[in-house]
Amino acid sequence: MKKNEYVTFCKCGCGEGVVLKADNTDNELSLQLVSDNFYLMQNQGKMSLKEKLKRIWFIIRGKEYCYFDILIDEDELQEFKKFIARL
Repeated sequence: MKKNEYVTFCKCGCGEGVVLKADNTDNELSLQLVSDNFYLMQNQGKMSLKEKLKRIWFIIRGKEYCYFDILIDEDELQEFKKFIARL
């Protein structure tokens, strides 16, 4: 891991994660949500109609749709705090 980036994955093993990259020269912070292809490949790479309709319904109602949650432990939380403090 580079000094200007922070990477963490969910502790449950699902492969979901977050990548934060700080660019101090432009004062920008890049946030990437990354996901293992496991869930996508369960349906040969196709999202089910039910899942598509669920997402559309959230948009129509003006609600936020949660794609996934990430669980981190205490040690990882401390590393995240150190990264944020360096910004």
